[in-house]
Amino acid sequence: MIQLFDSYNQKTQDLHASLQAAGFTGATIVIEPDGFLPEGVISPFLYFLENASTDQYGLYFNQIKIPELWEIVSTSQDAKILNMGEEKGRIYYVDQSLEKIVKRVDWLDKNGQVVLTDHYDKYANRFAQTSYQAGIGALLTTYFSKDQKERIVENHRTGNIILNLENEPTKMFKHRTDFLIYFFQYLHVDLDTIFYNSLSTPFFLSMALSKKKGRDLLFWQEPIYHEIPGNMKFLLEDDTIRTQHILVPDLINYTRMKQLIPPKYHDKLVNIGYYYTFLRENHLRKEALILTYSDKIEQLERLVQLLPMMTFRIAALTEISSKLSAMRNYANVRLYPNATVQQLKELFQKVDVYLDINHGKQVLQAVRQAFEQNVLVLGFQETIHDHCYIAKRHIFSSKEPEKMAYYIQYTLSAREIMETALIAQREQAGHMEKDNYEKQINHLLDVASHEV
Repeated sequence: MIQLFDSYNQKTQDLHASLQAAGFTGATIVIEPDGFLPEGVISPFLYFLENASTDQYGLYFNQIKIPELWEIVSTSQDAKILNMGEEKGRIYYVDQSLEKIVKRVDWLDKNGQVVLTDHYDKYANRFAQTSYQAGIGALLTTYFSKDQKERIVENHRTGNIILNLENEPTKMFKHRTDFLIYFFQYLHVDLDTIFYNSLSTPFFLSMALSKKKGRDLLFWQEPIYHEIPGNMKFLLEDDTIRTQHILVPDLINYTRMKQLIPPKYHDKLVNIGYYYTFLRENHLRKEALILTYSDKIEQLERLVQLLPMMTFRIAALTEISSKLSAMRNYANVRLYPNATVQQLKELFQKVDVYLDINHGKQVLQAVRQAFEQNVLVLGFQETIHDHCYIAKRHIFSSKEPEKMAYYIQYTLSAREIMETALIAQREQAGHMEKDNYEKQINHLLDVASHEV
């Protein structure tokens, strides 16, 4: 059994964590070469580089090598490489990392177009470089071992992949699917069951193994709008391939898909959510947290006035403006400029309400962090960053802050009221109990075994 994913985004992480918790613990493979994958998650492109090390975690932005007299100017979100004021490169951090750990560097031409991208990993290695051509996009990505020897070259135009292993003949593959098959053979991986969440390379791999008996499951995590993707139609219509069920965590997506496909295929669709691990209980404390990059916080002053018994803890990753600093005049406001990782961890432990009311970018997946801490998440329609973890009835109009203030008081008034609100929050995210989650998947695997 393996879990095969294109990339390791938040939805993939939720799926992976759910499967692991339910006891489906086969090898986890992520195709896209992400240098910051967690331990136990493998990318085939990185596997052959053998770059693992314990010497250093990541490369700091000011450790990027630049020509003499050039400079690096950083912010909390990224950094720029300048030469006499002209932008020569852009440095991107790992998931808005407060430590400013480098994930990639884009090098620019005189027109500001990206010509090269250097990719870095959690061991501070530059493990790959991608070249681009104007008007076309990515051309080649070359992967390097720790001593900068060329190990893999992927041609993005043709799909071809070249693998150079020490003391072995050079190997060439027509596309990623062939490369993956070789990789699984190299690792002697059991491919009897594949859990996957993409209709691109993982789907093509499942199809390439059609002559080998197996029980594959597609977890569909992307939105469906007006039509079913072509590959999914093929999957639904063919009763002989390895994938005979599509598991859809999002109820809205599931409902829409049933409307778009013929009824005779409805039994191939299964609505199944996620199993989330919650880190603590909600303690009904009159403490609210807001994370922000700016002073644009919707109806902040009005909420502070309406809830004098509530402590508002407002953390920023930067210096704060005079406008936000003036909020210190209220006795129930606490400000945390230039907040550190440790401060943010402590703040999430202190509060039981999170207000998603800041304009601009979401800070460090704050909504998701609050959700995992069993913190009640509320927001305004105009500021919501992540609808997945906020119950619809917890979203208010910014023209009616009084309604939000009343609801905060109401939910904090009794444990059973708060628990009802948290249940609505979990239902919005598709939370399932672990036993039920495991039971549903095992049932589908049993059905597939009889069909095979």
